Amino acid sequence: MRARTAVILSILGAAGAGIALRLTRGRRGAWRAAAAGLALAAPWAAYAVLRSPECSVIVLFDTHGPAASNGALVRAMLAEDGLSAVLHAGDVADSADLYGPWFDEPFRDAVARWPFYAAGGNHDDPPSFAARFPSLPTRLACGPADIYLLPWSPSDADVAWLGNHVAASTSAFRVLVVHRAVWPVDGGNADLREALMPILPRIDLVLSGHEHVSSDVVHDVGGHPVRQIVDVSGPKKYECPASPAAPCVSGETAYWRLDFYADEIAATRRKVR
Repeated sequence: MRARTAVILSILGAAGAGIALRLTRGRRGAWRAAAAGLALAAPWAAYAVLRSPECSVIVLFDTHGPAASNGALVRAMLAEDGLSAVLHAGDVADSADLYGPWFDEPFRDAVARWPFYAAGGNHDDPPSFAARFPSLPTRLACGPADIYLLPWSPSDADVAWLGNHVAASTSAFRVLVVHRAVWPVDGGNADLREALMPILPRIDLVLSGHEHVSSDVVHDVGGHPVRQIVDVSGPKKYECPASPAAPCVSGETAYWRLDFYADEIAATRRKVR
């Protein structure tokens, strides 16, 4: 929730509480306190009930693994509602012959329900990947957000494409999905970070995988906060580096749900049981 909305709701609640106290003058203190509390909470309750996201997506990371290992993930996904699409941050399968058993089979019901968009991972076989997902780079309009997905190793032309689209965007939010994190937990990736630096002040959220650990950090880029989420959804879990470049959690698998509102991106991490 943006600060302006919170201030308005607080003012309305305070005004309501004041009116309630005035109307209940002469009654017992408990009754007055209850009436004032209800009036104070009423604007927030109404906001929560009436507010709904303009667009919602699920984000997967590094699902490459056998069908049986992704069973819990797919069951959890299918329990979600109100989704417009599924995003994948790359590494769907380790080779061309594994796309069938590792993606087509376990994700069959999810693919039938929602469109899938994926960034390219270092393990993804280009022909197999291209047969299942939109060509890269690509853009997805999702309510108040523009979402951009890049190939595994973005070329100068890919970076230029991204820069032009981000500069032209009039959306409230801009989200970048790229397999290798801009700020990796294990450090490095300076070349990509340097190439994207002129664009990052207009990016609000970066979604990445590759490291098979979990990290959620906000970076300051010229006074602009850029949140970066790194995670893993498949069975291959790694340990955090001995000296990680960012806070890191290992040994878990998860996916994220992003709900895009007019004034915020609500990001919720769902652990895979």
